[in-house]
Amino acid sequence: QPGSRQWSIASLLRSKLSNTCGICSKDLVSDRKLECTVCGFYLCSACDRKGLFRGYYSLGSIAAPTARQLLQEPSWIAYKAQRYLAAAGKPGGPLSLDVWQGKLAVRLYGDLGQDLPCKEELVRQFRQHSDTGDGSTSLNLTEDQFRALLSEMLAAHSFMYHL
Repeated sequence: QPGSRQWSIASLLRSKLSNTCGICSKDLVSDRKLECTVCGFYLCSACDRKGLFRGYYSLGSIAAPTARQLLQEPSWIAYKAQRYLAAAGKPGGPLSLDVWQGKLAVRLYGDLGQDLPCKEELVRQFRQHSDTGDGSTSLNLTEDQFRALLSEMLAAHSFMYHL
């Protein structure tokens, strides 16, 4: 059995905790699934194949064409956000500024083939996405806020290399 932080293919019946694919929302009562019990994300076999062939699973290099494809499929951005959070030791969030600066931003910028910006720019990015809706900012990013940050970075990466 894989470790608690690893993804595994299971042919077992879907657990009661989640019975739908996180990408297409298909009922997974008897379908093979890819699951991460740490972040609670599940995939049906069809979406698993799609992700495999399009290169969506990797937390390594993200080419500009892959970034463009991901932007067309928000469910896959949610998947990637959850994977990045889990890899940073924060499955499901919240993501603190310290973890963003010291771990996750380093990995994400590297995966996008970009130089890590200065500390002030990382703080600006973080604060821009940590708005609580009442004009103040939080010291943490929720999973949804991190997903928005990731989407913005993928869009910029796609645009920069599309020129």
